[in-house]
Amino acid sequence: MGASKTDQYLTKELSLSKIAKGLGHPARWRMVNLIAENGPMCCHEFAGKLSLAQSTISQHLDILLKCRVVTGVYLHNETIYYLLIQHSLEQLQTCILQIQDLNAVASSPDSA
Repeated sequence: MGASKTDQYLTKELSLSKIAKGLGHPARWRMVNLIAENGPMCCHEFAGKLSLAQSTISQHLDILLKCRVVTGVYLHNETIYYLLIQHSLEQLQTCILQIQDLNAVASSPDSA
């Protein structure tokens, strides 16, 4: 059997693409921003701020959990609160900054 299509990519590239895919919906971007603005939030708090059904919010949170953008912690032994995984956000930020730097070098008149 041949090599997997993902075998040609670095672990870092696979991780970043997973994060980017997880953020690939405007509702999930908004949810990440809400957590950044308000701190840890539970599902019903998102429902109060988004025009989405709680089941839809849960599905979006599941995607954010799987791509490791957020994590969930139980508070008061019953409610899951979602908070951002700082390392994942820093990883994405570093990648974007590296791309900007490479583009700036490649676009400079001296590189031609």
